[in-house]
Amino acid sequence: MNPYEILGVSSNADQNEIKSAWKKLAVKYHPDRNADPSAVGKLQEINQAYELIKTPEKRQMYDQGSKNQQGFAGFDNSDFIYQHFADIFKRAQATKSFNINVEVTIDEVATGKRISNTINLDGEEIELDFAIPAGVPDGARFNVKQLKSKMGFDVTISVTVITRQEMTRQRHGNDVLILQNISAFDAILGTEVEIEPISGHKLKLKIPKGTQPDTKLIMRGAGLPVFNSDRKGNVVAIIKISIPTDLDENQLDLLDKMR
Repeated sequence: MNPYEILGVSSNADQNEIKSAWKKLAVKYHPDRNADPSAVGKLQEINQAYELIKTPEKRQMYDQGSKNQQGFAGFDNSDFIYQHFADIFKRAQATKSFNINVEVTIDEVATGKRISNTINLDGEEIELDFAIPAGVPDGARFNVKQLKSKMGFDVTISVTVITRQEMTRQRHGNDVLILQNISAFDAILGTEVEIEPISGHKLKLKIPKGTQPDTKLIMRGAGLPVFNSDRKGNVVAIIKISIPTDLDENQLDLLDKMR
């Protein structure tokens, strides 16, 4: 193997010229851009050639080996010294991995969700059918399908689960945080309100007398299921207090006397 000939550069080319030539050829023969079946082998050859001279140290070793080779009839030093690079690139070019982000709501995290969809990978239609389990951690990544592509690659498709955050409801681990508005009078006197942190799961939240703004009231075990467990997270209600703006004179006088 003569890496200079394969990359189309002279033996006097500098490292920038070598790297530039490799990049252009790698793009030209990459299977994503070149449907010719021989492109895979050509790209492998280009990568092997670049590995031989990609750094000044490797280049010096190759050049010195080429000179020494003249004294060893029938001995190919590149095969002897660099064969392991061929094995590495064969494995790298034989597999492809694709990741898809899947967005789910807090309600879907609570119950789990089944997804059936068709995606297009390199012009090939692929059917996906998989389940997102209840309580799946935010940002979790898992494989959903393995197959052989038309180009002969082993393809692994994975998904990353992302929880959609809302203005008044957010996920923190397995806890559900909600913003709960109450009136100033309810904050002073105390009350009980109905909340629905997860669709279909209505709860009674007790507001104690004298509750202050931004107080966090915790309902333990009412949150999202913990993945692969019988436990659940909590519901955390953050209290927001609305100040009335439509009081009449009598009400204002009464409040004024109370302060």
